Amino acid sequence: MSYKKWLATVAGLFGVTLVVFVLLVAFTQRVVTAPGYMREVMDPLTSVLDIPFSWKGLNCDVVVYGDSTTITGVDPRVITAGTGMSACNIASIRDVTDATGTFPLDRYLANNRRPRYIVFEYAPDFFFRRTDWDDIGAYAPFVLLLRQHATARAAWLMLVHPKSTLRFVLPTLRDHYQRKGELPRLHSIYDPVIAKYESSKGLFTTAEHPMNFCEEPPRPLFGKLDPRWAEDLRRQYAKSGTTVIVRTSAVPGCDPELETFRKDVAPLVDGGIPTLPIEDFVHGDRHFTLEGARLNTELLNRLLHARGAETHSSNAPVQQQNALQPSPNSVGDLQNDGSALHLQGEGQSVR
Repeated sequence: MSYKKWLATVAGLFGVTLVVFVLLVAFTQRVVTAPGYMREVMDPLTSVLDIPFSWKGLNCDVVVYGDSTTITGVDPRVITAGTGMSACNIASIRDVTDATGTFPLDRYLANNRRPRYIVFEYAPDFFFRRTDWDDIGAYAPFVLLLRQHATARAAWLMLVHPKSTLRFVLPTLRDHYQRKGELPRLHSIYDPVIAKYESSKGLFTTAEHPMNFCEEPPRPLFGKLDPRWAEDLRRQYAKSGTTVIVRTSAVPGCDPELETFRKDVAPLVDGGIPTLPIEDFVHGDRHFTLEGARLNTELLNRLLHARGAETHSSNAPVQQQNALQPSPNSVGDLQNDGSALHLQGEGQSVR
């Protein structure tokens, strides 16, 4: 075969591959942008990630953005009860922030009045930034970008990360057709979850059982610590009267990585690395029980009160005062300070 014929063959194969790739992506876009698609998703947590994009004119005083520890660990009702300010939790999951940055937050800000406070809250390991797309689950980021008509951005990411794109497209199409018979069952599971999420303005509750001991070894940190990332968030969003808080979600007091977090992450954030007892968490990814979410939010309220006493021009991390650095005994502190918060209709209180 001559060089010209070989070149023509390669070009032809590349062209056919590109056409097939584009058609698959286009068909997948049509599937995931259907109005009811998010109720087909097998993971209830992923199914609610699209909801905050519809919150237009909500105009919350406190807006909380972060990862899955935030969506399960910050209850806007506790913020309102403890501070008198309206609040909403528009947190997503780590994959979304790793792949799209602050895309959900920016969309919220474009559709609502600027809040008094923006709280960035993440698990402590999030500050070790993950950049390798082999470690990022592309499904949720691609779905949200396509559903929110950020088509050009999605197309670029798909083009430069073809392996991740195929891992998104092929299972999405397969599951779409395999799950049609399961939709009534999925809806019976998801509808109550979605109703609770919307009524709380962004708290996702899980029915998993609480943990009773720290059974996990130290987890791998997927990237290098980025000491400038938190300050960049403060610099970008602390304007027009908005105060920015960057904090970590609470972790178990027996977390095997706690000392690493205290050494490397605590100097970068507001309030140090808070801890709660192990029974306030469920298995996997440091997610919270409902009671753990109340306690974690009460710790956030302390930071909000502290920042309320400061000038809005100061964006340095809140000094790590004892009142804002919960120890493994922090639950006892909350139990004894008389600050129990009762949630309407819940019949339970923050300890």
